[in-house]
Amino acid sequence: MNEGKRSALKGKTVLITRACLQAAELAHLLRQKGAAPYVSPFIRFAQAENLRPLYAALDRIDDYDMLLFTSVNGVRFFLQAIRERMPMKDQELWQRLLNKNVTAIGPKTAGMLEQEGFQKLFIPRRFKQEEVVQLLLEKLPPGANILFPRAAVVRSHLVQRLKKHGRTVDEAIVYRTLPVEEEKEELQVKLKRRDIDIFTFTSPSTVRAFDRWFNTYLFEPQRMQVLKSVTVGCIGPVTAREANRLGYSVHVQPTEYTLQGLVAALDRYCQNGEA
Repeated sequence: MNEGKRSALKGKTVLITRACLQAAELAHLLRQKGAAPYVSPFIRFAQAENLRPLYAALDRIDDYDMLLFTSVNGVRFFLQAIRERMPMKDQELWQRLLNKNVTAIGPKTAGMLEQEGFQKLFIPRRFKQEEVVQLLLEKLPPGANILFPRAAVVRSHLVQRLKKHGRTVDEAIVYRTLPVEEEKEELQVKLKRRDIDIFTFTSPSTVRAFDRWFNTYLFEPQRMQVLKSVTVGCIGPVTAREANRLGYSVHVQPTEYTLQGLVAALDRYCQNGEA
């Protein structure tokens, strides 16, 4: 509570646009600062419709020198697909999987892998693409094979750079990001009344889904008035670029691309106008 009293976020209403299952942590961090989180998910996640490429990769799992996971969702849906296909009693196959080298982007991703029994983890110190590429190039010689379970829509720059340096990357789509199709009447009212102080976006997909809804349910004069009154915070440069592309001014982008970093940057911005 004392931390909340000292925070410039105290009393601010903050819109959380990320998926429902992932909103709780950000809401908790904001409450610790005395803010009032308003959770209104604009995206949801679903298993990929076609898992055959993943199953084909699993049939030759010994050919891979590294598994690459860039998100908690990648791990979750990867394991879900495996458990649906592979009986847990097949301990030999499961052990071969757990013995693979794994690169995990972010502490949450690494933590989930550790809980599942993966031990040979490599974690970049920072979550920038350049550091991920550098780590993989250091750990793997040219000609090495990487299995990358990922979302249906994801940046390909990482894969392109690895291939450019002679590493083979097999991509297997394990989940989809879908927009939440709702009118969100309560949120419409809150925006029209200027009851929301801050928008938060934690992925390009949250920006796109929000923008689609925003342009559908609010008229242009209302949209302009809302955008003049809110602070927009994005978790990292990729999300910020998507927001800029869609016409949003991004006021806050942390140097540490985590929820903790985002909340701290919002606090600094509300305090002195600088993230």
